Amino acid sequence: MLRKLLDLIRSEGISSQTELARQMGISIETLSALIQQLVRMGYLEGSNPACDSGSACAHCDVKSGCAPAMKMWTLTEKGKTGAG
Repeated sequence: MLRKLLDLIRSEGISSQTELARQMGISIETLSALIQQLVRMGYLEGSNPACDSGSACAHCDVKSGCAPAMKMWTLTEKGKTGAG
């Protein structure tokens, strides 16, 4: 299931947790647990993009529409090589 989530994140790019859970056929709670496991394993890293933080958001595709409470997850280099 972890591999499926990594592959989905890689192929879909930006997705909400609701959408990822729907596509995987699992609950938000299960998805959250999987995400935390991938973070601990070094495949994902989280950030809380406060779009007014300047250069920290310069690369973000959703910088014009994000909210400070939005949780974003990105693949680490390990996640990119492990998800393909």
